[in-house]
Amino acid sequence: MQCAGHSLMEDNYALNLVKEQWRVLFNNLLKGDFVVIAISLVVVGCTEADTTKPLVAPAEVGTVAGPLPNTAGLEALTGAMDKLEALLRPKEGQSNPVSDKMNPSDLVKLIEILDPSNKPGRITIITRMGAENMRVKLPHLIRAVRNAGLIVTWITDPMHGNTIKAPCGLKTRPFDSILAEVRAFFDVHDQEGSHPGGIHLKMTGQNVTECIGGSRTVTFDDLSDRYHTHCDPRLNASQSLELAFIIAERLRKRRMRSGLNNSLPLPLLAF
Repeated sequence: MQCAGHSLMEDNYALNLVKEQWRVLFNNLLKGDFVVIAISLVVVGCTEADTTKPLVAPAEVGTVAGPLPNTAGLEALTGAMDKLEALLRPKEGQSNPVSDKMNPSDLVKLIEILDPSNKPGRITIITRMGAENMRVKLPHLIRAVRNAGLIVTWITDPMHGNTIKAPCGLKTRPFDSILAEVRAFFDVHDQEGSHPGGIHLKMTGQNVTECIGGSRTVTFDDLSDRYHTHCDPRLNASQSLELAFIIAERLRKRRMRSGLNNSLPLPLLAF
C-alpha cells in the first residue's frame, strides 16, 4: 500500500523521522517511564485472520506456547477460561461484550483471571472513551484496580473515541478532541495519584489531511486534498509533533512536582 505520489520507502522514511523525534524527545525527558505506541500502516487484505488454513500444524502447537501445564494446571486454566467466557459473554440484546463500558468490578475480575500472579508488566489497560467520559469513568476504574492490589499499566487511546463523520462523508478526528482526552487522562491520574503509562496513536510522517485541526489547521474542506488512509484517520507529521511537545511539557511538569528534576533540557526539534 502506498499514498498517491509517494513510494512505500518514502512513506516509511517520513514516518521514521517523526518516530525518531518522538523517541529523542521522550528519551531525553523521561528515561523510559512513558510508552508511545504508534500504529500507522494498514496492509490492505491483511486486516483479518486467515481462516482458510491453520496457523500452525497440530503437532507444532505446543512448541510456541512455552512449557505446557500439567493436568492440574490444565484444569485450572480451563476453569479460568470458563470464567472469562462467562464474564465476556454478551447479555441479551448486547452484540459487543467487550467495550469501554466495562464496570470497575468486571475489570478487576478480568485482570485477576488474565494475570492471577499479578505480574508487573503483564496487563495493560487502554482507555478509549472521550474526554468527558474519561473524567467521569476512569477514576472509578483506577480506584477499583488499586483497591484490589492489582498491578497494571494505564494507557490512553485518544483516537478511537473521537471519530466523527465530516459533512463530505469522510471519517475524521478533531485534533482538539484528541488533545482534550489526553489532558483528561493526565488530569485524572494526577488526581488519583496513579501513573499515566503511555499513549496509543495513529500517525504518519506524511502531510496528509485526515484529522482536522492542529496549529497548521486542517479544515473539513481540506480533507479530500490528501486523504490517503484506507481505514483510520491519522495525525499528520505536524499534528503528531505538536501533540508530542504538549505531552512532553505535561510530563516535565509532572516530574518537577514529584521532585524528579530532569537535568536534560527539552530538545529543540524541527521537522
